Parts: sequence; structure tokens; C-alpha cells
Amino acid sequence: MLIMPLLNIGFDLPQRWIEKQVRAGRAIREWRVEANPNLTMSDLRTEIARHLNRYRNDPRVIAVDPQSVVCERDHCYLVRDGQANFRDTAHISNVNAMQFRELFDAAFKSAVR
Repeated sequence: MLIMPLLNIGFDLPQRWIEKQVRAGRAIREWRVEANPNLTMSDLRTEIARHLNRYRNDPRVIAVDPQSVVCERDHCYLVRDGQANFRDTAHISNVNAMQFRELFDAAFKSAVR
């Protein structure tokens, strides 16, 4: 099972979120940003997909893409429902790790078949 890269945020999300809320003078329950190529690591993802293409018919190789959970079309959520999706620059938060459950459940079921 290969887990595709999530996001390249480039800053400490909780710290920046606190600063953003202080400047706004209110709680910010949702923060989404443009899904640009740097954030989504599109070059790396393209390269990985190119290599994985060789194994597209091999049921032993399963790719899981967590980006599909936090990104929609042209934007990605850094904060959703008042919870940060990341605990620092690159690691998902413990609270929001559960949002990936269905994605991984499906991948593990596929692996068992």
C-alpha cells in the first residue's frame, strides 16, 4: 500500500491559525487555500503516478490518496469545523486523522481480497 503525499504547507499551521484568529478578532472555523501546484506537490505526485502506472493491473499494489479528503477541486482545507487538519508543517492532527478512516478501510479491504 502506497500512501500518496498530502500537502506541502510550508508553515506551522496551528501557529499561523492562532495568529490569523487574533488578527481577525474572532474564531476561524474554516480556512481553505488555493490548491496550487506547490501546495499539492503536483510534480512529485505526477512522478509517482508515472511509476505506479506500470503496476496499474497488479492487485498487490494499492495507492491511497488522502488529498482527496482535504482538497476539493481548486482548494484545500487547512482548518475544517474548527479543527486544524495538521499539527505542524507536515503531520496530520490526531483529531482529524479519523477523517481518513473510510479511505483506509476501503484500501485495506481491497488488500485483503
